[in-house]
Amino acid sequence: MSDPGSDPRLLRLSIGLEDFDDLKRDLIEGFNKVLAIEIGLTSSKL
Repeated sequence: MSDPGSDPRLLRLSIGLEDFDDLKRDLIEGFNKVLAIEIGLTSSKL
């Protein structure tokens, strides 16, 4: 979800009744995707 008025540098995290290991795995996967995008952008600028 995206809020057009929000700062794009913010991370919105909503935690419900979920297994901790599932939540941890989801966060790691998401951060790895962001890192891959950042590395790709950095590599293309070289």
